[in-house]
Amino acid sequence: MYEFSQDYEELAHAVIDALPELWFIRDAEIRIGFLKSWKEKKTGGKLVYGECIRLPELYQDLLDLDFFVVIYEANAAALTLNQKKILMWHELLHIGIDDSSGEPKYVVNPHDREEFDSIISRAGLRWDEPGADVPDILVGNGRTVIPRE
Repeated sequence: MYEFSQDYEELAHAVIDALPELWFIRDAEIRIGFLKSWKEKKTGGKLVYGECIRLPELYQDLLDLDFFVVIYEANAAALTLNQKKILMWHELLHIGIDDSSGEPKYVVNPHDREEFDSIISRAGLRWDEPGADVPDILVGNGRTVIPRE
């Protein structure tokens, strides 16, 4: 029901390169595996398009990864490419670094108002409705895509 997705990995790199608020992922060399699932996932009766998962230490060592970003293709298939870019941005915003103890530790950031405000201000309130006309977050907004090295 799960498979590694080169397409979602490439999409994620494009999103990271285009959005400065995500450059810390590249700079910190955070290791992310991008998975496509054919499972239909719901929470509270609502479709789940994707999720970000912090791997336990044992799996980090075995897989050489820190996080998984899972896209539930059964649910996300109706989204346009621009909506999938926003979905990927949303999932990548969950990746965080907590250095309050003096030792940096990777964490999954919970949903918060600032994240929702940021997405809504660029993509609109109903960006996640299947087929919604949303902007391409990889162009415009005064941002330039920085090529990967």
